[in-house]
Amino acid sequence: MDSLRRPSFLCRARPSVERSSIRPYRRALAFSLLLTAASEMAFTLYTDVYGVMNMTGHLFKVASFYVLLVGVLVKSLKDPLYTVYLPILQAQEIFLRGLTGPSFVLDADGLLVISNRGIPPGSPLETILPEETAGQVNEWIQTAKTTGQPVRKELYAGGKHLSVSVQALHDSEGAFAGTAFISLDRTEERRKQIEIRRLSSIVENSLNEIYLFHPETFQFEFANRGALRALGRNAEEIPSLTPTDIAPRISREWLAKRTALLLSNEQEMTEFTTVHRRRDGTEYPIWIRLQAVGEGTSRRIAAIGLDMTERNRTLYALRGKTAELGQLFQNAPLGLFLCDLEGRVRKVNESALRIFGFRRAEMIGKTIEELLVPEEDLEISRGHWKILYEEKRGFSLEARRLRKDKSPVWVHLMGFPLLQMGAVGGAYLIYQDITQQKEAKTAIETLNRQLENRLSDLNEAWKQTVLVLTRASEARDPYTAGHQRRVAHLARAIAEEMGMEPQACSQVEMAALVHDIGKIEVPSEILVKPGTLSRIEFQLIQTHPEAGWKILKEIVLPWPLAEIVYQHHERLDGSGYPRGLKGREILAESRIIAVADTVEAMASHRPYRPALGIDRALKEIERNRGTGFEPLAVDACLRLFREKGYQLREE
Repeated sequence: MDSLRRPSFLCRARPSVERSSIRPYRRALAFSLLLTAASEMAFTLYTDVYGVMNMTGHLFKVASFYVLLVGVLVKSLKDPLYTVYLPILQAQEIFLRGLTGPSFVLDADGLLVISNRGIPPGSPLETILPEETAGQVNEWIQTAKTTGQPVRKELYAGGKHLSVSVQALHDSEGAFAGTAFISLDRTEERRKQIEIRRLSSIVENSLNEIYLFHPETFQFEFANRGALRALGRNAEEIPSLTPTDIAPRISREWLAKRTALLLSNEQEMTEFTTVHRRRDGTEYPIWIRLQAVGEGTSRRIAAIGLDMTERNRTLYALRGKTAELGQLFQNAPLGLFLCDLEGRVRKVNESALRIFGFRRAEMIGKTIEELLVPEEDLEISRGHWKILYEEKRGFSLEARRLRKDKSPVWVHLMGFPLLQMGAVGGAYLIYQDITQQKEAKTAIETLNRQLENRLSDLNEAWKQTVLVLTRASEARDPYTAGHQRRVAHLARAIAEEMGMEPQACSQVEMAALVHDIGKIEVPSEILVKPGTLSRIEFQLIQTHPEAGWKILKEIVLPWPLAEIVYQHHERLDGSGYPRGLKGREILAESRIIAVADTVEAMASHRPYRPALGIDRALKEIERNRGTGFEPLAVDACLRLFREKGYQLREE
């Protein structure tokens, strides 16, 4: 150990030299041993006679002999120290450049003698390597010391992948003198290997066909699984084949010309379509790209193939559909325009030409506004393009447009944006000539207005007729004058409060105006009798609903006027007259009139009794709500009087 730490030959070389001057020569011997260990490690890692590791090993071996030679000469000849100092520094520089990973020599006590990381000599292992790594390396040092054999490991430290060799060093007497730790940084190499494996996996598993062939013999050297699967062949067959064996439509001469252009760099790549023949003799279309790869004698031709079967099938189907759509476009009964982003006509069908009276050449390339839109509608039309191109949605509307001769034409216009990968590429405009429908609609609206006016006149005449009948019936009963009109007004108010349609409310009112018309057939002396009626007299009074039905049944109306009058004295529980109808057997209009009739009769004066008052009348219908009278009609009537201030009209 002392011979390594304090070499006597260096001390005797010049007694007057201080020990600090001897240190470079102490390191010379350790450095020689380190280079020897590095050379052995490099030899174990090389994969090629001409590879970097093999050459590095030889370089380290030569450098170690050189350092030893200098040391021997110094010891033998006792030359001054400076005569060998420069060669040692040069050897050390070679060493530092050669080792890519952290490398160092420890003495027998585990202290640093020399390193390629600029760490001060005498440092312990824990200051050279990270703590977690130092413990592992220390185990390897002990193993190398114990077994006397180099320990070779892979180490990941500080984000680097290192190939490590740990070797025990011995002095001339065979005693343990220290340890050499040699590492080569293989991070980049490992990254490249991983990338190569990844790319190889992509190539091997690609669905496309990938080949590699020799540029002179044209023999295949590689075919991926996609190629083998497509050809129906196995990997053992590939080296015996050439491109012309699987692509019978290309000749060797043609392939040689293409290959020469690629090898001379006149072309970066070449593409073409041909057919490949499977092992069973069937053929399929394929697109091929050829490209030269590699350098020098390793230059090869790479071929990538894409099976065109599905693409061609899709293309043929697409062409068929395109032709069908073209026929549909041209023969559609509606006017169709295909416009670009500026609103210019790119395509127009026969129906559009017929609707607007143009020739095709007169429309192509011009804007819709130039051709069809009246001046007063230009701003509105520009808004339609904004909907199509900015909001990317369609629209549908009726509009007035102009023919070639400037005559107006009414159209139903629909617009749809033409979307391509989410972007607007144009628009379809669809025109339907609705001029005749528009004119017919206008004529119908005119007729409807005339009919409505006529019906209004007839309705007014009908009302006047009803009023005449009402007055005629009331003329025979002066005590009940205005009764029917007051009932009609209240019945309509109840129907409106119940939310009935206006027409239904009018029907209730009209029926109420004549609900007692049957009393015409009742003797007037009974109607005006001041005392209590006899049973026979009351039975005669009860005949007036049927008598009214007989009078009104011959009138032809779209609603049951006569039946409403017939039922106005029926009650929900069947206690009414003349037929004892129950519940929903009674018409809704009759149920409303029954409530209004009862309220008005009790609140008004009668020959046989004075008026009972509105409060008494309301309590009566409230008491019989749901038994005699329709609940909804009762509730509506109560709201009118108690909440909304309704009052019976004075006649």
